[in-house]
Amino acid sequence: MRDTKTNDFLSSCNTPGANVDIPSVKRATQTTRDDTLLPLTSAQSAAWFAQRMNPHTPDCIARYVDIHTAHGDDAINAEALSIEALRAAITQASLECALSTVRITERNGWPYQQLDSQHLHIHQVDLREEPDPVAAAHDWMCLHRSTPVDTNREALFSTALLIVADNRTLWYFRAHRVIADPAGVVVYQRRTAAIYSALVAERSIPTFRGLTIAHTVEHDRRYSSTDRFGSDHAFWAEQLSGVRAPISFAGKTAPASVATIRSTATLSPSTLEAVNAVAQYAGATVGSAVTAAFIAYFTRITGSTDPTITFPVTARTTMALRHSPGVLANLVPLRPSITESSTVADTLRQTRRCVADAVRHQQYRVDDIVRELGVIGPQATHFGPTVNVAFGDPTLSFGSTTAVINALTDGLVYDLTVNIHFDAHDALIIEFEANPALYGEAEVASHHQRFMTFLHAFATVDPDTTLNRVPGVRPQFQVIQ
Repeated sequence: MRDTKTNDFLSSCNTPGANVDIPSVKRATQTTRDDTLLPLTSAQSAAWFAQRMNPHTPDCIARYVDIHTAHGDDAINAEALSIEALRAAITQASLECALSTVRITERNGWPYQQLDSQHLHIHQVDLREEPDPVAAAHDWMCLHRSTPVDTNREALFSTALLIVADNRTLWYFRAHRVIADPAGVVVYQRRTAAIYSALVAERSIPTFRGLTIAHTVEHDRRYSSTDRFGSDHAFWAEQLSGVRAPISFAGKTAPASVATIRSTATLSPSTLEAVNAVAQYAGATVGSAVTAAFIAYFTRITGSTDPTITFPVTARTTMALRHSPGVLANLVPLRPSITESSTVADTLRQTRRCVADAVRHQQYRVDDIVRELGVIGPQATHFGPTVNVAFGDPTLSFGSTTAVINALTDGLVYDLTVNIHFDAHDALIIEFEANPALYGEAEVASHHQRFMTFLHAFATVDPDTTLNRVPGVRPQFQVIQ
């Protein structure tokens, strides 16, 4: 029923006299033009070609930032939000990070990017009169982020301020993956908050020190002629020698989906303490330990003797790149040498090594890896379920107000993605996000619940316990291959 209500709501907002402005994806307005054409980075090219192959499935990153300011006697924050300053900050950061200024054009069938000076329209949507303003905002964002984008003709970035209460505004934005990746989005969000804070404090805005898009493109171009490219190629050729076709819990494949089924839970304090302890024992990070536990669970459920998963990396190998916009993100495989007879300690060590190697060789493009493996088809850029470890700070400071970042999507989901991150209260969140063409809601919830149980057992048993003796996976639910 909610989808029907959302469509009715959006329809009413587009009628004459409506008091809100609903954004549509439309051609960017150009005021001045730079005719210099820049190549796309390898990651941008992959996103562009993939979108051309599936034009009705938008591959975008979408976020909203929950800005909840002072209200009532028990308010923590003492500063009201300045919509004017926020709009100015969004506009400037969007220009500096080349989100509102990049458009894609074709020459002889090949894509290039061009920087235009454009007017960014920040849509302002007042939802305070809705019966449930926050639910209406989520419906609005869900519908907007799922709208197809023509990468050659339409704006690749859009943003809105959704007012859900007198003291609460959700800053929403969507960027196509041909102009932004998750690391670049982090740079943009933090730059916006820094500009806003300077404006409301009447201070000078700090200089933006991120690299330009041209610098990022040049960095990407140079990589293929470096010694690192050769060593990365040799590493992945050896690492993936004899690798089998990817497997999944579903046992089948389907086209990538923008719509997903999610199941989310917070790790209990006792389990988080146990995960921290076992990570320290293995000389690993918490993220690596949870990844190891998932690979162990995946091995138990599927019975695989050669488990492989997909691991997103930033492919940003310098401090300058990590503080710059642009599109460089990559996907690499993790292939630890474990079976059900491996111990918990072995699994932790193998996963720690695989993660370290993946980061060390993260620039070698997934497209090159799969081409050399001879893999084709809709799942060609994935190696199994995805484990996405995103341990960045989930908060932003807008003056004296602490706002919370919420990820709506990092792009398309091919099979199953495990999102691992901390919330604003330092609790560890584990979310299963699945392709609805492959999994039903009950199946996703069941896998998620069983993994949470298995994770606690994995972190608390004797490290010399073999995986087939770790409790938490009931045999009657195991997939028979």
